[in-house]
Amino acid sequence: MPSRKTLTIVGIVAAVAIALWLVYAFMAATREQYLLRQFDLDPAEYTLKPPPKRHVVKRELVRIPILTADGGESGKGPALDDYPVASAGSSWSDALGAEAPPAGLYSVYYLTSGDPQDITIGIPQDADALERSQGRGKSHTPDEARPPLADFAELWRDEPNRLVAIEKVPAIDLHFSYNALHGIPSQDFAACWIGTLTIREAATYEFTPDLSWASARILLNRHRLFEGSNQKETVPVWLEPGEYALEVEYLNNWHTTNFAVHIKKATP
Repeated sequence: MPSRKTLTIVGIVAAVAIALWLVYAFMAATREQYLLRQFDLDPAEYTLKPPPKRHVVKRELVRIPILTADGGESGKGPALDDYPVASAGSSWSDALGAEAPPAGLYSVYYLTSGDPQDITIGIPQDADALERSQGRGKSHTPDEARPPLADFAELWRDEPNRLVAIEKVPAIDLHFSYNALHGIPSQDFAACWIGTLTIREAATYEFTPDLSWASARILLNRHRLFEGSNQKETVPVWLEPGEYALEVEYLNNWHTTNFAVHIKKATP
C-alpha cells in the first residue's frame, strides 16, 4: 500500500499538471483572441481552427488562410494582400495630389484641422496663449468622437487653404509643442507622408506607429496596415523584394506632437 508521503507527492504532481494545463489553455485562448482582433474579427464568431464538419460555416473557412499565415509552418507573417485595401479617393495623398520623392525620402504635407486663421508663423504660442485660444488650449477630443481619418480627405480636397507647408524628410518622426512647426497649433496639427519603401530581402517586417493623443493610418500599396490610436502597436507583414508605396496619415489631438513610424525586419 502506498505510503502517505507517496500519495502526497502524486497529488502535488497531479495538481501542478492540471494548473499547467489550465495556464496553457488560457494563454492559447488569449492568443487566438488577439490574432482574431488583429483582423477586426469577433472571437465569438470566428476561430483559428476549422470546426467539426457537422458545424462547418463557410465564412470561417474563408478566413482560415489569413489567420494561419501568422506564425504558421512557413514562419511567415500575414501577406500584404491579407490586409484590406483603402477605398478609392479616401487617401490623403489622393486629395492632396501628393507625389513620392526619390527613394530614401518622404514628402510630408503639413495641414491644419482647425481654423487656418489660428496659424501664427513666427509667433510661438505658450501654454497661456493656448488656454486663451478659442477655449481649446489643452482640451482633448475623445477618439470615438472623431470621424475616421479617411473622412478628412474630403476636407483637404475641398479646402486647399488648410495645406500649410510641404517638405522632404528622411524619416517619419515629429516632436514639437504648441505651434513650433510652421505655426500650426499642435492640437489642430495633421500631416501626410508619402514615399517609397524599398525591400531587398523577403521577410516579415514590422510596422510600429509610436503615437499619443492622436490618430494615424498606415497604407502600403493602398493596403491598410494600421488605423487607430493604439500606442506602439506592432503590425507584421510578409514582403517580397521590391518597391512599395508607403503613405502615413496623422491627426494630432493634444498640445504636444510626438509621432514616429518604425519599420524593421522581424526577429525570428
